Amino acid sequence: MNNDAYARIALRLRGLAAVDREWILQKLDAQECRSISAALQRLRMENMVGQANVTASTDARVSRRAEREKHLQILESLPAASVLGVMKAQPDWVLAVVLAAARGSWNAQLLQSLAPERVRVLHLLTNELSPRVKPAVRDAVLRMLVAKIESQEAVATAFSPFDAVLDRVVRPSAEMAQRIRERL
Repeated sequence: MNNDAYARIALRLRGLAAVDREWILQKLDAQECRSISAALQRLRMENMVGQANVTASTDARVSRRAEREKHLQILESLPAASVLGVMKAQPDWVLAVVLAAARGSWNAQLLQSLAPERVRVLHLLTNELSPRVKPAVRDAVLRMLVAKIESQEAVATAFSPFDAVLDRVVRPSAEMAQRIRERL
């Protein structure tokens, strides 16, 4: 017999109870028993690999869901002021995807700040795109927006210490210039 035949026999034997499988294997000659046992072992290994792949894909799905939830929480918790500037500059399709996914306190303010025609377009796009957008695209858009908003906040805080130092340097020189003018 060829390996394909042994694999088919092993598939059928795999579905039997262990006692029945052992009884059948005892009735075969030693060579056929070894060949079928090897085929059964290969099936078990393939099953283990398949289980590992299922587990890995499930883990990846769970981590993507956790990442999406984290980005949604960040977007929903941000104050409107930090979100509006970044959101207004985005194309309509991006806004539609984000508005469909995130329900932040800034949603109403964003829509009020836009032109009525753009709001109508956004509502149409949201209804049209929401069921058709792939989760990976939605996650990428959310990740991109969170990164933009966080970098905008980082830039704002990065200039804050510089402004403080500049203010300390400029203020005394302005005060000194005022004193010099008063003396003259």
